[in-house]
Amino acid sequence: MRYEPKCAADFIGPARQWAEWIETTHIPACRASGSPVKLLLMGDPGIGKSALANHVVRLLGGVPGQFLRLSGTQVKMEIMDDLARQMRIGTLFSEFTILQIEEADAVPDVAQTRLLTLIDDLGAKTAVICTSNCAPGQLNPRFQTRFCNIVLKAPPVEEISALLVRLGIGKPAATTIAGMSLGNVRHALGEADKAPLMRMAA
Repeated sequence: MRYEPKCAADFIGPARQWAEWIETTHIPACRASGSPVKLLLMGDPGIGKSALANHVVRLLGGVPGQFLRLSGTQVKMEIMDDLARQMRIGTLFSEFTILQIEEADAVPDVAQTRLLTLIDDLGAKTAVICTSNCAPGQLNPRFQTRFCNIVLKAPPVEEISALLVRLGIGKPAATTIAGMSLGNVRHALGEADKAPLMRMAA
């Protein structure tokens, strides 16, 4: 079962508060000052980091297929010059030129060092948004301190259950699935997808 939040209110748990802050405070401040958006979203798997990163991309006007989205393992030294060039040139398709890196902790050390220069050279209307399953302090400090760090926590079981009910899962099944998920929303959605007979009648 796929669930893609479209606004801050669609998120659950601490991700909702962070989404509200990004929408109402952080991005408007970056627009007003001309500062680049640099966000590092950290926390356990399945708690909304990628969903929040995707939401930030939408807020910045990112068009699917027209911004740079890479996994950490794809960020290799041989492509760094091209990445830096694309970030400088910009795009005609959105307000911001965006680089989104999933699992930034998987970026090889040598490429991570080059990435620091790219981040330091960002101009106005640019954004680098990274996610990582690492806890604060586990990433290279030189990399981590380049960003506004957001540490996400798992949402309460009750909120996961309520989300599943909103998506059409019967309350008893939703409660069971949410309890077994241990805060992992992605896992809960996957388990709900395996149980179509638990959906409530329309």
